[in-house]
Amino acid sequence: MQEDFKSNEYDAIFIQDLIKATRKGDKELSEFVNYHLFPKRSPLSLEDINRNIRSLKKMDDTQHLIVKARAKEFVELNNPANLNLLFAIFGLVISMYNLLKEANKILGLILNIIAIGIFVVYLTLTTVNNVRLRSTALFFYELISNLNYDMKSKD
Repeated sequence: MQEDFKSNEYDAIFIQDLIKATRKGDKELSEFVNYHLFPKRSPLSLEDINRNIRSLKKMDDTQHLIVKARAKEFVELNNPANLNLLFAIFGLVISMYNLLKEANKILGLILNIIAIGIFVVYLTLTTVNNVRLRSTALFFYELISNLNYDMKSKD
């Protein structure tokens, strides 16, 4: 009986911590999921990760909806297709610098090289970060979505 109480207390604290993580940014949510739930990235034992997943199954309907909605948002915000706007802006800026290049060849060339360098580094870092977060987002969304199925099948 004492063990059941400790287990229920652990479950409640874990769910509360997850709800708090869903209210934070993508980086913080990703860190929480990677540490507590993602077997590939977590330093926790498989037994501890399984315990955390079992805790997720004890969420009430409202908590489950909040977590599932945030998981969906997490996936959508880290969709690589969203980077197309950045590439369009990059093209516009390069076009403007090309106009400067024609007006003043040396200044335009220097500005062009600097702009291209900055944008390449920025886009590379953004893409790498987006891809890294995307795998965690997909894992989390699938986990939460499948828990929904498990909960319905118990009824």
